[in-house]
Amino acid sequence: MIIIKAKIYTTIIIIFFAVFILNINAVQAESLYNWHDFVAKYEKNYRNNPTEISIKFKYAVGLANIGDIKKSYDFFDELDDELNQDMVSSKQKNKIERFLKLNNTRNLNKQILDNNLAGFAAVVFEDYRKAASFFENLIIIDPENLWSKNHLAAAYIEFKEYDKAEIQLDNAMEIKDNEYSHLLRGYIHYEKGNIIRALLEAGKSGELFKALINDD
Repeated sequence: MIIIKAKIYTTIIIIFFAVFILNINAVQAESLYNWHDFVAKYEKNYRNNPTEISIKFKYAVGLANIGDIKKSYDFFDELDDELNQDMVSSKQKNKIERFLKLNNTRNLNKQILDNNLAGFAAVVFEDYRKAASFFENLIIIDPENLWSKNHLAAAYIEFKEYDKAEIQLDNAMEIKDNEYSHLLRGYIHYEKGNIIRALLEAGKSGELFKALINDD
């Protein structure tokens, strides 16, 4: 999954974690799309119908675009479990697969929403190259949304394009310092064998890293 669990390098970091923690405030995406209204809508829908897979999916996508990464992770993990059950119906899968097809529209808001839904649908089905293509669209049409850059970086990481991922993480950090970029940077450094740099970045991922540790 694009959602990368910190447990992969937890064992080497946990000893030093308290030393390096930086308290980084939560940041909001500067997207052209109003993700806060979208999240409010689907939070309400989810409360009213928590078993509907398409509602859960849209809610998770919205959360990923306002920087609520931990909560978004949790929902995508649930979706992954549900869609990988032996008895899951094709009808349930189709509720997510249908988002992979983009609509032909000139409306910028619709383009942003459609590419987000398509990108995360590809993530759910573990087609990370396809996911990257949709996130690449997003950094062009919605260039100030730092979360799209992070999600694109995470997709690149899945197929080990670490240099491309680091460029996107740098671009995200130029918009705003954020814990998710630091978490992904830490993972890249770990994969490259740069343990000290992985430690430093994990510390800068602060509350997000801590939440994922507790979750695991």
